[in-house]
Amino acid sequence: MTRVATICMGLLSATAMIAGCAVDEDDTEASSSGMGETGMTGETGMTGETGMTGETGTGGDETGGDGDGDDAGADCPPDPGFGTPIAPGQPAAHMGGFLPDATSLATCTLTERPTVIDVSAEWCGPCHDIAACMDAKGQCPDIVFTYMRTLVTQGTINWITLLAQDQYGDKAGLANVQAWQDAYPTQNLMVMTDELGAAENYLVDDHWPTIHVLWFDQTWFAVDTGSYVDPLVDLYYFIYGEP
Repeated sequence: MTRVATICMGLLSATAMIAGCAVDEDDTEASSSGMGETGMTGETGMTGETGMTGETGTGGDETGGDGDGDDAGADCPPDPGFGTPIAPGQPAAHMGGFLPDATSLATCTLTERPTVIDVSAEWCGPCHDIAACMDAKGQCPDIVFTYMRTLVTQGTINWITLLAQDQYGDKAGLANVQAWQDAYPTQNLMVMTDELGAAENYLVDDHWPTIHVLWFDQTWFAVDTGSYVDPLVDLYYFIYGEP
């Protein structure tokens, strides 16, 4: 069995097996840039006035953790807290929020496949560009996104757009998430509120969007250290093999 076949079998469930992790050739024509060559760094900007700490949210228990290092229960590994460094191999703090249908989601429960965490805001132009690309409605900033779109729609990886801020830089709520989902209804892509303040307190350094990749065991697989494209390129090479 080849390396790629082995990885594919590990990523896909028995009911969603996709031979060879194939990517539609039409998808790869959506972007003219070479993979990873754009070095996109996103926008710097609004931090908002709300000082998101999760105090206005649902609390740690309902969303699977509050970043304070507690134990969220049997479905999740212990929460290392927001003070834990974001680096490959490090355990990820628990993050949680609400999906457009008002159901809660905890990232620490996503243990069946890799999970892309896309931290976005309504005021962020590149965030909208990525959302439109993932919904096949606009030009992709890098060809790697076309491969990610296929992996998401096939159910091979999870993709969560953590919509942290509204157009004014304040905390985004359920209505904002619902509007985002309506505008970019990508199959299998999840849009979630940031009830626990993970964006400001943990995930974002100095640019939006910020994109990190979580592994099955809730450790960081690849992290955004200045270019939101790089973690996706790392994931692509792991799944499809080095060129």
